[in-house]
Amino acid sequence: MPYFIFHNFLESSHPFELMITFCSRSLFVLSRDLFMVFRKLIDYRVDHLVSSPIHHPSRFQHVSQVLREPVDH
Repeated sequence: MPYFIFHNFLESSHPFELMITFCSRSLFVLSRDLFMVFRKLIDYRVDHLVSSPIHHPSRFQHVSQVLREPVDH
């Protein structure tokens, strides 16, 4: 990879253009990595919340009771 960049740099007549391309590519890689880390963090949080006991079981019981009760008109 570095050889490829260096080779392009020698052949390129616009080093500034190459620098912009290199910077944008680096930013893209960095943003992609940050996105992956962010997704892993979210997955971890969701797993943690799902695997841990529900903090407010009464709320969920209430919802299930409301769903089970017949509707009075």
